[in-house]
Amino acid sequence: MAKEIKIEHKGTVKHILEDDRAKKITVRLILAWIFSIVFILAGLGSFVNASIGSGVCFLLAGLVLFPPIDKALRNNYNFYFSSWLKFFIVLILIIVAGSLAVSHNVANSYSNKPVSDVAGGSDVSGIAPRQQVNTLKQMQKMLLPKVRAWQIRLHKRKHLQTNIQLKIMEQL
Repeated sequence: MAKEIKIEHKGTVKHILEDDRAKKITVRLILAWIFSIVFILAGLGSFVNASIGSGVCFLLAGLVLFPPIDKALRNNYNFYFSSWLKFFIVLILIIVAGSLAVSHNVANSYSNKPVSDVAGGSDVSGIAPRQQVNTLKQMQKMLLPKVRAWQIRLHKRKHLQTNIQLKIMEQL
């Protein structure tokens, strides 16, 4: 349905139909379509893989940028968001969605693992406290010689480096 528009210019009045006007395609419009579709798809994907909160945030970011919604708000309610306001709204929604998705993934990764994987060591959940201490002492006995060997190597390198520096200084 064509809508009649009244345009006044330099004292003349023109009545044209809205459908007769040339469509203006800009880089901003193309980017709005691309990013809105990407965010809407990311929101739908977040419902499946991440959390519901991040999905809602991505969907809202996509809807804020979606050109038909922007046009409907302008025409029906005489209301629109400026470009900078859209940018900051979308930026905040993306940050919130990212933080919700990360916290949800971290919680899921730890909830599905046994205690040994979360702690990064052997499974100590069924070992008595006395045995745990013994296990730690055994690990310490195993690691101490390796640490000492590395300390000796470092000391030898520093000593060698100092000797080389002294010889160079003597030659000068």
